[in-house]
Amino acid sequence: EVLPDDRPVIAVVNKLDRITPREKLLPWLAELGQLRKFAEIVPMSAQKKADAPRLLSIMEPYLHEGEWGYEEDALTDRSERFLAAEILREKLFRLTGDELPYTSTVVIEQFAQEGDLRRISAAIIVDRDGHKAMVIGAGGERLKRISTEARQDMQVLFDGPVFLEVWVKTRSGWADDQAAVRAFGYEDALRAVLLGFQPCHASWSGRGEVRTLTRAEWAGGLAPLSGLPLLCGFYFNELLVRLLAREDAHEGLFDAYHAGIAALAQRPHATAGELEPVLRSFEFSLLRELGFLPDLHLEGATSEPVLPDAFYRVDPDHGVSACSASDALAVRGEVLLALREGPPAEGDVALARAAKTLMRSLLHYHLSGQMLRTRQLLIDLHKL
Repeated sequence: EVLPDDRPVIAVVNKLDRITPREKLLPWLAELGQLRKFAEIVPMSAQKKADAPRLLSIMEPYLHEGEWGYEEDALTDRSERFLAAEILREKLFRLTGDELPYTSTVVIEQFAQEGDLRRISAAIIVDRDGHKAMVIGAGGERLKRISTEARQDMQVLFDGPVFLEVWVKTRSGWADDQAAVRAFGYEDALRAVLLGFQPCHASWSGRGEVRTLTRAEWAGGLAPLSGLPLLCGFYFNELLVRLLAREDAHEGLFDAYHAGIAALAQRPHATAGELEPVLRSFEFSLLRELGFLPDLHLEGATSEPVLPDAFYRVDPDHGVSACSASDALAVRGEVLLALREGPPAEGDVALARAAKTLMRSLLHYHLSGQMLRTRQLLIDLHKL
């Protein structure tokens, strides 16, 4: 399984210079050749300058040129978040010398990108309060120098402005606490990358229903969601889990989700009314991608065009039909015609509010009438 029969395998026998007497080598190589059919058997000594190039020349015909695994100018496969921590850690130990034990570490608590600006909040974790004083220095001068030099190096590496704030925190015995070690990312390199509502590039393996995540790289930067935008992000997730079948890929929906999360991140203090266009836009894209959105410009039964000043209701199975203005699900024709062109624009609060009844009724039908937990949570919060 490790060495498939249909793949060429080269056996490299190193440390040839240490074999004495040399007569033992040929019988041993013959035995090696009986284990399987090797494409090549290459005796060599890495100590000799000519042997490594010779090995590469032997391997070259078997190595077919493929796609680039990374961009041609990529320097590393680690995330900017990881690199920021390493830069700060380097400054910490270089500027404290032998005073600070190596049980100290750095944790990036927040890494957000706002245009060209990277806003980073970091914590230096030390084992004792005495170590904390060493890091801060007299009048805070040492911490200021650590932060300044780290910020300058980050700006050069990231090719853009960096706002860096650094705190020093004491966590006694953290190096002996397995939970703390994992939390600080020493046993799980993915922990610092897999952040809520932050984009990342991921790879996984396996063929069963449960896959194994093998690699993840942060592809941020969005400001962390909190408050009402955070609840809206969970609302998006619940809709996707409830309505999508497993392994049912929708690239357009993925783009709509990313745009929706980014819009929520840009509105940390928005009111419910101000978030209406973001919610309606995602709901519209979800219904359209799944084929749950009927034609909105024609009546379903007669194919008559929808009139702007008339009132209609939209049946999930039979489409648009005329109704009275007093109907609980009535929607003005001008709203349907506006939605035909696409979801509400970010600033169009009026259209978003007018489309709310339509979007919610269609979702309610396709959810088989089940209440969304995020909606129930929002209702409960309003009652507090």
